[in-house]
Amino acid sequence: MLEGVVRFPEEFAARYRAKGYWEDRSLRDTFEEVFESYADRVSIIDGEKSITYAQLNERATRLALNLLDEGFKPLDRVVVQLPNVVEFAYLYFAVQKLGCIPIMALPTHRYREMNQFAELSGAVACATPDRARDFDYREMVTRIRDASKSLGFGIILGDAPEGFLSLSELVERPSKHSPADLTKISIDPEDPAVFQLSGGTTGIPKLIPRTHNDYLYNSKIASAVTGVGPDGVFLDVLPLAHNLPLACPGLQGYLLHGGKFRLVFAAGDPEWRPAPPARGAKAHQGIDSERHRAGEFRHGRRHADVRSLERPRRCEDGNGRQTAQSRRRGAIGG
Repeated sequence: MLEGVVRFPEEFAARYRAKGYWEDRSLRDTFEEVFESYADRVSIIDGEKSITYAQLNERATRLALNLLDEGFKPLDRVVVQLPNVVEFAYLYFAVQKLGCIPIMALPTHRYREMNQFAELSGAVACATPDRARDFDYREMVTRIRDASKSLGFGIILGDAPEGFLSLSELVERPSKHSPADLTKISIDPEDPAVFQLSGGTTGIPKLIPRTHNDYLYNSKIASAVTGVGPDGVFLDVLPLAHNLPLACPGLQGYLLHGGKFRLVFAAGDPEWRPAPPARGAKAHQGIDSERHRAGEFRHGRRHADVRSLERPRRCEDGNGRQTAQSRRRGAIGG
């Protein structure tokens, strides 16, 4: 067990196992079977690229082996700050193969947040794009690394200067290790599989450990209540690092059932452009609290109310005149 992480109470864990909620399997072992079962099916669509399950597994494996070459080991923490691109999935499943723990940062986070994530977790690496608009992530990672006692690696998607690892190269280059070396790595299903982030309403987001046991259950029960099947397609317009598009049911849930996951540029990405307006509907009402404690994140009893950026809501007073508040909304577009 990773130092500093508190296990589930023994009586809770025993009940979850007895009811079949927990399977005591790592995400690595579970998805190895998934990739083999649906090998020829399309797993992820990224722009014009369609990636099969076999290709996803092959590239994630090669990336994992190259990270192993670099000295990555089980329980190492990796801050992942990538946009909605297929390389996100390659890295996510690669670190699962190694038993490393990704920390799900957002592309909009900057030095203050990223430095705290790295410092609190003792992360060994940050994975980021090279830049977005006028912001250079490489300079940010350099600042963090210069002040950190643990951070040794910067993994860059795009132009990786000297002193950084190129994510694309790590995905493509041969490794001196064999895929069999990955199966020798022992992963405790009660260890964290991922660190999600709190909402940040009281300061910088805090780290939330999600174990292999509870995160796998999270995806399976979310898939069940939303009717995910092999013909399903998840159109992801949210930052993939968020819990819902990653695992509730998200990427994990759709891949578990042989579905497709289509990536589009996310609302949280620095380069984002507004999509056509939409209004959400009431979400699923949730299930019993015991299942929630066992690992499910429930989304019920909330409404999505996304206001149009093109047609602001018109508010009138009793005499039919547009109110000042409505005029102000129109001026700022929402």
